[in-house]
Amino acid sequence: MLGVLLHLLAAVPRAERAGPEPAGPADEALMARFIDGDARAFETLVGRHKKPVYHFIYRFVRQREMADEIFQDSLLKVVRAASSYQRGARFTVWLYTIVRNTIYDRLRRERHRRQIRELDRPLEPGGGTTLGDTLAGVSPEGEEEARTKQLEDRLATAVARLNPDQREVFLMRQHQGLAFKEIAEIMGCPVNTAKTRMRYALESLQRELAEFA
Repeated sequence: MLGVLLHLLAAVPRAERAGPEPAGPADEALMARFIDGDARAFETLVGRHKKPVYHFIYRFVRQREMADEIFQDSLLKVVRAASSYQRGARFTVWLYTIVRNTIYDRLRRERHRRQIRELDRPLEPGGGTTLGDTLAGVSPEGEEEARTKQLEDRLATAVARLNPDQREVFLMRQHQGLAFKEIAEIMGCPVNTAKTRMRYALESLQRELAEFA
């Protein structure tokens, strides 16, 4: 059954997915040069990773404005934390650890803001006491395109419904192309745990996308 899901996923464009190692200096070498004061090395790193990082953020939060802000915050944190980078360490692991932490910091703040807004919401239409006060026709080609778009939309919705741990593993594995060992390092869990979360994610998505099989 999971093979059917993987076949479906293969039909969905994933231009942002990590590919072969880029030509030129390795990420780790560029990061070392940036630490030593080479600003252009950082520009090269950003050019390599900005698209996959942004798509990872957007697929996780599903809000364009929030994704933009998290992306900018992540870049700023990467610059500020450059001195803490251990030379020779896998750059993508270090990068996505910062990005992941930035996402969760923002989501925690958003939950807090929603709670405050809920306290200020009137209990009855028109205002009055708030909860806070109370507490204190188409061608065959077009049909195929439409079905692919429908699959993309359904997949995005299904991924958004996954629990956060499963969603993280799925996005980092399926869209960023990271190895399970790297994912485990980023998430701070054993490799087998990362693999199990991926299996649960695929099983859940299989159920959500059953009609497309």
